[in-house]
Amino acid sequence: MARKFLANEEIRREGLQAVRDRLGAEGLVRFLQEFERGHSNYTKDRYQWRPEIGLEETVVNIEAFVAERKKPRRPRAKAA
Repeated sequence: MARKFLANEEIRREGLQAVRDRLGAEGLVRFLQEFERGHSNYTKDRYQWRPEIGLEETVVNIEAFVAERKKPRRPRAKAA
């Protein structure tokens, strides 16, 4: 069987249709959520909204978080 050359957009469209045919609309959405790549650079963008936190402060924050998680917790009140 001869294969025709498909442009990237055609491959994407046909691939998504194949996933939808096999998994249904909900499965397609879940597939996309699992495998779609973002278009931003989190590491670079993070310094625009949180530039003051360096490695040392990050380590201190993680250690405080872990220590807080190890503390015994009061049981939750049951809903009436």
